[in-house]
Amino acid sequence: MQRLRWVDLTRAQNANSRPRSRLAQRFTTSAALYESLGKHPHHPVVGQLSRHNRSSRLVPVLPASLFCALLVFAAAAHSYTILSSNLVWSLPLWLMLLSACPCAIWMARIVALLSRQSRAGRLDELSLIPAGRSFILTIACQVVLSEGDAAWWLRMLRRWLAGLALLLMLVGMGIALASLQQIDWRDLSWLLLDVLLLTLVIPLEGAQSGVLACLLGSAAGTFSPGALDRTSAAFALFVLLQALSYALAMAGAVLLNMPRLWLVCGLFLLLRELAIVKMWRVVMRD
Repeated sequence: MQRLRWVDLTRAQNANSRPRSRLAQRFTTSAALYESLGKHPHHPVVGQLSRHNRSSRLVPVLPASLFCALLVFAAAAHSYTILSSNLVWSLPLWLMLLSACPCAIWMARIVALLSRQSRAGRLDELSLIPAGRSFILTIACQVVLSEGDAAWWLRMLRRWLAGLALLLMLVGMGIALASLQQIDWRDLSWLLLDVLLLTLVIPLEGAQSGVLACLLGSAAGTFSPGALDRTSAAFALFVLLQALSYALAMAGAVLLNMPRLWLVCGLFLLLRELAIVKMWRVVMRD
């Protein structure tokens, strides 16, 4: 039975090592990576990592994330009464706060899982299989994200929010255009572009934050132990990358002298995507 399992594992690895798969993986977006990490794989290594992951289930991800989401929505609604129309520029900040709770839990569990495997010497043993070390790190992320289908439900929540935002903005824009006697098509084009980027940033920010949490958790979990707590270091880097991406996006819009929402959202997503591509190649490299 064990031999058959290793044969199945080798076949799966051979299927993933084809040139077409390598090309597809090289240009995979963070949204596709997040979706693949949220699916439970089917091979023998999953069973071992899943058993060790059960001991770290202190806080359920989905209920905790929904509770934090209610707090974020309440804070955003309260801030809207104070900031009025200026709230739209702070949308990436609210979205990052929405991602903070699940990403913090996922990072802590990935670090704990990989650290436990490393201390027991099993991580080095598993890395010797033909699939390689990057395969093991990916499996660890899949095991953590797929537990309780939290990643799937959170992704659906983002899509529902994006659809609701699109519907409300289109209805409001239609009512406003109906009351105008003359339409400025240039301003209308900019407004439609704002609506498009606004609805895209809602689901894509969640996917990018999830992948960042996996990469930072994998990197921190494989570091040699030191005086600095691994989970705290991973979360500090996560917050730093989140803040830098938003600050650089706002600075880019100011330098280009184009204070448009679509430009801020576009730069925000682009900077994070470039960081994810670079980190993915570094962390997941054998």
